[in-house]
Amino acid sequence: MLHNLGKIGLPDRLLDKPYMELAYAERAEFDTHPLRAAAALMALDPLVKASELIRRHREYYNGEGNATGMHGELIPLGARILRVASDFDQLQQGLITHDKLSPEQATKMVISGKNTRYDPMIGIYSAS
Repeated sequence: MLHNLGKIGLPDRLLDKPYMELAYAERAEFDTHPLRAAAALMALDPLVKASELIRRHREYYNGEGNATGMHGELIPLGARILRVASDFDQLQQGLITHDKLSPEQATKMVISGKNTRYDPMIGIYSAS
């Protein structure tokens, strides 16, 4: 639950719309939430490692779309796992696209993002 801590203080207009419906400037503002959460947690010694995972959990596995250029196994393992879990949950809540997806539909969306958004070795991927 800590990975969303950085959303505190974001305007409601950013939280009330699915991510894909946000304008470019709104997405840029929304995308600051991992940094905000990490900054809040790094001051607490027991949460320093967790803060790094939270900071990196929105990185794309292939590095595209990342301001940092971090990619692949340079992204901490916990952050790669958190990305899959977070997106899977948010797809079902309608927080990424307008539609709320069923678990099966969310699984298909995650599978379609392996090697781009998601580490191909992590997730809910089918055997095929």
